[in-house]
Amino acid sequence: MSANAEAEPTGPRVNDQEVRSLPAGLLVAWRRIMSGAASAMTRGAARVPSSARSWAHQWRLVRAYHADSASPWAPADDDTRRVAAAVGVRAFIVGLIVTGIGIAASTSLWLSIAVGVGSQVLWASARFIILALLMPRGTVDRTRLSTAYLAGLLPSVFAATWLLRLAALAVSAALTKRGLVGAGVPERDARIAIAWAFGGQVAIVAVGWAARALIVLVLG
Repeated sequence: MSANAEAEPTGPRVNDQEVRSLPAGLLVAWRRIMSGAASAMTRGAARVPSSARSWAHQWRLVRAYHADSASPWAPADDDTRRVAAAVGVRAFIVGLIVTGIGIAASTSLWLSIAVGVGSQVLWASARFIILALLMPRGTVDRTRLSTAYLAGLLPSVFAATWLLRLAALAVSAALTKRGLVGAGVPERDARIAIAWAFGGQVAIVAVGWAARALIVLVLG
Protein backbone atom coordinates (compact mmCIF):
# COMPACT_ATOMS: atom_id res chain seq x y z
CA MET A 1 0.00 0.00 0.00
CA SER A 2 1.37 3.43 -0.90
CA ALA A 3 2.50 5.63 1.94
CA ASN A 4 0.75 8.56 0.25
CA ALA A 5 -2.53 6.73 0.21
CA GLU A 6 -5.13 8.56 2.31
CA ALA A 7 -6.84 6.62 5.03
CA GLU A 8 -10.42 5.73 4.27
CA PRO A 9 -12.94 7.27 6.73
CA THR A 10 -14.31 4.64 9.05
CA GLY A 11 -17.63 6.44 9.83
CA PRO A 12 -20.82 6.23 7.79
CA ARG A 13 -20.68 7.87 4.39
CA VAL A 14 -22.74 11.07 3.99
CA ASN A 15 -24.48 11.46 0.67
CA ASP A 16 -23.98 14.97 -0.70
CA GLN A 17 -27.38 14.88 -2.33
CA GLU A 18 -29.05 14.08 1.00
CA VAL A 19 -27.23 17.00 2.64
CA ARG A 20 -28.36 19.36 -0.10
CA SER A 21 -31.98 18.10 0.11
CA LEU A 22 -32.20 18.55 3.89
CA PRO A 23 -33.06 22.30 3.80
CA ALA A 24 -35.62 21.64 1.09
CA GLY A 25 -37.21 18.90 3.19
CA LEU A 26 -37.35 21.16 6.24
CA LEU A 27 -38.93 23.88 4.13
CA VAL A 28 -41.59 21.48 2.85
CA ALA A 29 -42.30 20.26 6.40
CA TRP A 30 -42.57 23.85 7.64
CA ARG A 31 -44.97 24.73 4.82
CA ARG A 32 -47.13 21.74 5.66
CA ILE A 33 -47.23 22.71 9.35
CA MET A 34 -48.15 26.31 8.56
CA SER A 35 -50.72 25.19 5.99
CA GLY A 36 -52.31 22.82 8.54
CA ALA A 37 -52.37 25.54 11.20
CA ALA A 38 -53.94 28.03 8.79
CA SER A 39 -56.53 25.46 7.72
CA ALA A 40 -57.39 24.70 11.35
CA MET A 41 -57.75 28.41 12.13
CA THR A 42 -59.96 28.87 9.09
CA ARG A 43 -62.20 25.97 10.12
CA GLY A 44 -62.34 27.29 13.68
CA ALA A 45 -63.23 30.79 12.50
CA ALA A 46 -65.96 29.33 10.28
CA ARG A 47 -67.46 27.55 13.30
CA VAL A 48 -67.52 30.64 15.52
CA PRO A 49 -70.76 32.12 14.10
CA SER A 50 -72.61 28.79 14.31
CA SER A 51 -71.28 28.15 17.83
CA ALA A 52 -72.31 31.65 18.90
CA ARG A 53 -75.79 31.12 17.46
CA SER A 54 -76.04 27.77 19.24
CA TRP A 55 -75.05 29.27 22.60
CA ALA A 56 -77.42 32.21 22.13
CA HIS A 57 -80.24 29.79 21.31
CA GLN A 58 -79.47 27.68 24.39
CA TRP A 59 -79.44 30.69 26.69
CA ARG A 60 -82.77 31.84 25.28
CA LEU A 61 -84.20 28.44 26.17
CA VAL A 62 -82.65 28.58 29.65
CA ARG A 63 -84.12 32.02 30.30
CA ALA A 64 -87.49 30.86 28.99
CA TYR A 65 -87.41 27.83 31.30
CA HIS A 66 -86.56 29.77 34.45
CA ALA A 67 -89.06 32.49 33.62
CA ASP A 68 -91.91 29.96 33.44
CA SER A 69 -90.56 27.07 35.53
CA ALA A 70 -93.20 27.59 38.24
CA SER A 71 -96.00 27.18 35.69
CA PRO A 72 -97.32 23.68 34.98
CA TRP A 73 -94.99 21.92 32.60
CA ALA A 74 -96.35 21.41 29.09
CA PRO A 75 -95.18 18.51 26.90
CA ALA A 76 -94.31 21.01 24.17
CA ASP A 77 -91.57 22.48 26.41
CA ASP A 78 -89.62 19.23 26.85
CA ASP A 79 -86.67 20.48 24.77
CA THR A 80 -86.48 23.70 26.78
CA ARG A 81 -86.32 21.76 30.06
CA ARG A 82 -83.68 19.36 28.73
CA VAL A 83 -81.50 22.26 27.60
CA ALA A 84 -81.94 24.02 30.96
CA ALA A 85 -80.91 20.86 32.80
CA ALA A 86 -77.88 20.33 30.53
CA VAL A 87 -76.72 23.93 31.00
CA GLY A 88 -77.18 23.53 34.75
CA VAL A 89 -74.85 20.53 34.75
CA ARG A 90 -72.25 22.45 32.75
CA ALA A 91 -72.55 25.39 35.15
CA PHE A 92 -71.97 23.03 38.08
CA ILE A 93 -68.85 21.59 36.44
CA VAL A 94 -67.50 25.08 35.73
CA GLY A 95 -68.32 25.96 39.34
CA LEU A 96 -66.19 23.05 40.53
CA ILE A 97 -63.29 24.35 38.46
CA VAL A 98 -63.81 27.86 39.80
CA THR A 99 -63.94 26.50 43.35
CA GLY A 100 -60.67 24.66 42.83
CA ILE A 101 -59.02 27.79 41.45
CA GLY A 102 -60.32 29.85 44.35
CA ILE A 103 -58.92 27.39 46.89
CA ALA A 104 -55.64 27.15 44.99
CA ALA A 105 -55.28 30.94 45.22
CA SER A 106 -55.13 30.71 49.01
CA THR A 107 -53.32 27.41 49.43
CA SER A 108 -51.10 25.21 47.30
CA LEU A 109 -52.12 22.00 49.06
CA TRP A 110 -53.69 19.59 46.60
CA LEU A 111 -55.49 17.88 49.47
CA SER A 112 -57.31 21.11 50.35
CA ILE A 113 -58.33 21.59 46.73
CA ALA A 114 -59.54 17.99 46.44
CA VAL A 115 -61.50 18.24 49.69
CA GLY A 116 -63.08 21.55 48.66
CA VAL A 117 -64.15 20.31 45.23
CA GLY A 118 -65.17 16.89 46.52
CA SER A 119 -67.34 18.40 49.24
CA GLN A 120 -69.27 20.37 46.61
CA VAL A 121 -69.99 17.16 44.70
CA LEU A 122 -71.06 15.35 47.87
CA TRP A 123 -73.33 18.19 48.98
CA ALA A 124 -74.97 18.39 45.54
CA SER A 125 -75.61 14.63 45.64
CA ALA A 126 -76.92 14.81 49.20
CA ARG A 127 -79.35 17.60 48.33
CA PHE A 128 -80.81 15.57 45.48
CA ILE A 129 -81.16 12.46 47.66
CA ILE A 130 -82.94 14.46 50.37
CA LEU A 131 -85.31 15.96 47.82
CA ALA A 132 -86.09 12.52 46.41
CA LEU A 133 -86.72 11.06 49.87
CA LEU A 134 -89.03 13.90 50.93
CA MET A 135 -91.20 13.87 47.83
CA PRO A 136 -94.64 12.43 48.64
CA ARG A 137 -95.28 9.18 46.80
CA GLY A 138 -96.70 9.74 43.34
CA THR A 139 -96.15 13.50 43.44
CA VAL A 140 -93.40 13.71 40.83
CA ASP A 141 -91.47 11.16 38.81
CA ARG A 142 -87.70 10.91 39.01
CA THR A 143 -87.16 12.43 35.54
CA ARG A 144 -89.04 15.62 36.40
CA LEU A 145 -87.34 15.82 39.79
CA SER A 146 -83.91 15.44 38.16
CA THR A 147 -84.70 18.08 35.54
CA ALA A 148 -85.87 20.62 38.11
CA TYR A 149 -82.85 19.99 40.31
CA LEU A 150 -80.22 20.04 37.56
CA ALA A 151 -81.64 23.20 35.98
CA GLY A 152 -81.47 24.81 39.42
CA LEU A 153 -77.70 24.27 39.53
CA LEU A 154 -77.17 27.20 37.15
CA PRO A 155 -75.90 29.65 39.86
CA SER A 156 -73.11 27.20 40.76
CA VAL A 157 -70.98 28.79 38.04
CA PHE A 158 -70.28 31.72 40.40
CA ALA A 159 -69.00 29.60 43.31
CA ALA A 160 -65.53 31.15 43.60
CA THR A 161 -65.53 31.93 47.34
CA TRP A 162 -67.48 30.62 50.32
CA LEU A 163 -69.65 33.77 50.34
CA LEU A 164 -70.44 33.42 46.63
CA ARG A 165 -71.11 29.70 47.14
CA LEU A 166 -73.60 30.59 49.88
CA ALA A 167 -75.34 33.13 47.62
CA ALA A 168 -75.37 30.64 44.74
CA LEU A 169 -76.90 28.03 47.04
CA ALA A 170 -79.71 30.41 48.01
CA VAL A 171 -80.49 31.26 44.38
CA SER A 172 -80.27 27.58 43.42
CA ALA A 173 -82.78 26.75 46.17
CA ALA A 174 -85.24 29.32 44.79
CA LEU A 175 -84.84 28.09 41.20
CA THR A 176 -85.20 24.45 42.24
CA LYS A 177 -88.34 25.19 44.23
CA ARG A 178 -89.91 26.91 41.22
CA GLY A 179 -89.02 23.93 39.07
CA LEU A 180 -90.53 21.46 41.53
CA VAL A 181 -93.78 23.43 41.66
CA GLY A 182 -93.95 23.48 37.88
CA ALA A 183 -93.24 19.74 37.80
CA GLY A 184 -96.36 19.13 39.86
CA VAL A 185 -95.14 19.17 43.46
CA PRO A 186 -97.51 21.07 45.79
CA GLU A 187 -95.87 24.31 46.88
CA ARG A 188 -95.97 23.39 50.56
CA ASP A 189 -94.21 20.07 49.92
CA ALA A 190 -91.67 21.76 47.65
CA ARG A 191 -90.95 24.39 50.30
CA ILE A 192 -90.43 21.77 53.03
CA ALA A 193 -88.17 19.64 50.82
CA ILE A 194 -86.08 22.66 49.82
CA ALA A 195 -85.77 23.75 53.46
CA TRP A 196 -84.43 20.33 54.47
CA ALA A 197 -82.14 19.84 51.47
CA PHE A 198 -80.65 23.32 51.12
CA GLY A 199 -81.27 24.69 54.60
CA GLY A 200 -79.85 21.53 56.12
CA GLN A 201 -76.58 22.07 54.25
CA VAL A 202 -76.38 25.67 55.45
CA ALA A 203 -77.09 24.61 59.04
CA ILE A 204 -74.42 21.89 59.03
CA VAL A 205 -71.83 24.19 57.47
CA ALA A 206 -72.69 26.91 60.01
CA VAL A 207 -72.26 24.45 62.87
CA GLY A 208 -68.87 23.47 61.44
CA TRP A 209 -67.76 27.09 61.26
CA ALA A 210 -68.96 27.72 64.82
CA ALA A 211 -67.10 24.64 66.07
CA ARG A 212 -63.87 25.74 64.38
CA ALA A 213 -64.22 29.26 65.81
CA LEU A 214 -64.80 27.83 69.28
CA ILE A 215 -61.72 25.60 69.00
CA VAL A 216 -59.63 28.60 67.95
CA LEU A 217 -60.89 30.62 70.91
CA VAL A 218 -60.25 27.81 73.38
CA LEU A 219 -56.81 26.93 72.06
CA GLY A 220 -55.83 30.52 71.35
